[in-house]
Amino acid sequence: MPVGLGKAAGVEGALEARGRLTALRSLAKARSPLLVGACWLMVSIATLPAARASDEASRRALDLETAITLALDGNLRFALSALGTQQSRLNVAGAKNRYSLNLRPEIVSEAVRVESGGAQTSTDRQTLLGLTASKSTQFGTDFSLDVQHALDSGTGNGLRWTVQVSQPLLRRFGRLVNAEPLVAAHSALMAAERILIQQEADLVVEVVSSYQDVLRLGQQVEADRASQARIELLARVTGAKERLGRASRVDTLRVDLELGEVRSRLENTVEALALAQTDLAVLIGAPLDARFALAAAPALELELPSIAQAVQVALANRLDYAQSLQDLLDAKRNQAIARRGRLPDVAAFARYESAGLSAALQNQSGATDRSVMVGLTSGRDVFARDVRVDMARAALEATASARRVEILQQVVARSVQQAWLAYRRAGSQILLLERNLDHARSRRDLATRLFGIGRGDNFSVVDAEDAFARAERDLFSGRVDVTVEAHRLLRSLGTLVEAPERLRPKEERDDGV
Repeated sequence: MPVGLGKAAGVEGALEARGRLTALRSLAKARSPLLVGACWLMVSIATLPAARASDEASRRALDLETAITLALDGNLRFALSALGTQQSRLNVAGAKNRYSLNLRPEIVSEAVRVESGGAQTSTDRQTLLGLTASKSTQFGTDFSLDVQHALDSGTGNGLRWTVQVSQPLLRRFGRLVNAEPLVAAHSALMAAERILIQQEADLVVEVVSSYQDVLRLGQQVEADRASQARIELLARVTGAKERLGRASRVDTLRVDLELGEVRSRLENTVEALALAQTDLAVLIGAPLDARFALAAAPALELELPSIAQAVQVALANRLDYAQSLQDLLDAKRNQAIARRGRLPDVAAFARYESAGLSAALQNQSGATDRSVMVGLTSGRDVFARDVRVDMARAALEATASARRVEILQQVVARSVQQAWLAYRRAGSQILLLERNLDHARSRRDLATRLFGIGRGDNFSVVDAEDAFARAERDLFSGRVDVTVEAHRLLRSLGTLVEAPERLRPKEERDDGV
């Protein structure tokens, strides 16, 4: 069974079938050069006993489990997608900085004109050293401390500091509005993580399909070579019978034509095998000219639940459905923020200032050393003319998101049904294909014996050989379909690759801040 997933039992078996892939995913996400080196070392060591011929000695032994591990770690497209997730994590870190303590030092040199006695003026140059500290909270509260010290302060103490606290009220009060940048960044990160896990599942299916395709084409090459050998023998026997007068020229030409078709089919299969091996090398991050001695991968067998049960499993695990639910929650949150626009934009503040610059400046301005100020401020847009438009736009987006959830439910149910039927059909056809191959083999052997004793013609042998070749190809393809369709069904259920609980579908979800 591929990737050691084992035989699943019902819905629970489908959920347990992803366990081995979870371990592979955890290993691959380590992105450790030692891991890659160890994998390739094991691949290289395994080839030492397999050096039967010069062309096979250069091949590396590879099983499906190792191929999936190498692909998750070395596939270039998957690595590029992982960089996008890292960018989303950086955006979250940037959003968190909005609520961190900020310090800003300042050095200001200024010339101050001081008047005394009416017409007498003088210029006093001052150098100010300042430090501003500020912090915002997710509830909208802003704290700031501004400290300035004058190096040339005359007779004053040269120190001025200001403390201010402000708190938005009504429209911009609370986490709903003020924590929105951080919530949106977390939402974008979860979307990126879901996309990455879905791409991981797609990559696993692609590796399984490519791996099985290489195995199938390798078996097909051997089968075509055996068929070519049999037709060559038939051609020699027919030629000998023609020389003895026991076969006509038409018989000889018919066999020669069949021999040419078999040779052409063999060349095409060999070429297709080379291309499939290159595709597999690209998927697992190996050099393009790398060739592998692939281990056989038994079929992944699943005991199918009912279609209704399978749909419920998919709705509980599919990450694209989880993303649609999150989009709906985001739209509802934006709608609530838009409704806040109907409230006045008012903020309360309290400010305490202690001024102690030069005595000349204090006498000139008439200011006191300390002052306390408490008040309210309001935004510029008193009429809030765009509020209704914003509310209508947010309501429309929420309605559209709800419709998208309903549509995706139908899409999920349809895709699960298709995958369920495809796997059942592939599994049910194996016995039929094996029986057809047995019949085709018996017919070929019987036609060959009858032709050998002179009781049949080579047309029957050629037709039987063609039927046997078709039956072989159908069986090779059918075995591949069982394994590939099983993985596609698990992917359709959302259970092929383990996903964190926080990324799975939930009707009610925390904002994740």
